[in-house]
Amino acid sequence: MKALTGLITLIFLLQFATDLDSIRSSYFSGPKTEETAKSFNEMMEIVDASTAILKAYKGASFALQAQYGQGIKEKKEFFELAVTNIEAAVQEDHDNPEIRLIRLSVQENSPRIVKYKDNMEDDKALILEEFDSLTEAVKKCIRDYATHSDFFSEEEKAQVLN
Repeated sequence: MKALTGLITLIFLLQFATDLDSIRSSYFSGPKTEETAKSFNEMMEIVDASTAILKAYKGASFALQAQYGQGIKEKKEFFELAVTNIEAAVQEDHDNPEIRLIRLSVQENSPRIVKYKDNMEDDKALILEEFDSLTEAVKKCIRDYATHSDFFSEEEKAQVLN
């Protein structure tokens, strides 16, 4: 019985890792277009945001829906869902550089009028400080993001690209 439970747990963990890798790849694979945003949103619709990291990606999905939404009301509703999910993820796992990268990406790309830019410096500092200790998968996300970001200096980009 223990072996069966262990096997089921292993299968679940492998599936979770694969799904998380797909989510990471889809979100951080370059600049967003309406088409790539739609594809990411479709992927995230079926994801159960039961962990902090998945909540953060779910929030990022809502932020993309807000960016390409129809009308001010819809955009505002999606953006509020984005912020709620992302901030809940940060509260659950405050020192997680990947979650902080997601928040940084949303804050950097949000319009100034929504006033969601307060944590960018802190998030970037944590990401750079923890970079060397991260998994290769998360490092790749940071590299992919920093390459296209105006918020990272050339020196900071060099730090994560080397």
